[in-house]
Amino acid sequence: VEQPHQRVRPRADRLELGADAAVTGVDRLAGSGSGLGFAGLATASQWGSRVRLLPVDAGDGCVGPELEAVRSGAYPLVRLLYLYVNVESARDDATLRGFVDAVLAENGLATAATVGGVALGADDAETQRAAWARSMEAGEAP
Repeated sequence: VEQPHQRVRPRADRLELGADAAVTGVDRLAGSGSGLGFAGLATASQWGSRVRLLPVDAGDGCVGPELEAVRSGAYPLVRLLYLYVNVESARDDATLRGFVDAVLAENGLATAATVGGVALGADDAETQRAAWARSMEAGEAP
């Protein structure tokens, strides 16, 4: 039986990177003179002067990938992190509940910034905490 990965051949003119190849890949892209890649803000910020973070025009003029522009949605090229939790399982599993509580705590949200990411703003964080608390009440769904 032929596996799907055996049928698909990467294009010779395109470089696809997984997490393990990112450092080598950025050197190849940066050294090409015409390389273009897409990475999360946390990753691209760590590459320093080897790459240039590009402003994007979503119709209201160019906006760079600065923290507030990313958080507000003014910079449109973002990858959001979603955390999906089975509510019924979380009600019965203190470890799972504790994990989500830790992620939504001030220190948990601040962790995003320590790795170059963008944490939820205060209003969005409070909205998510309230939704989580409601979902943990018996019979309530998020």
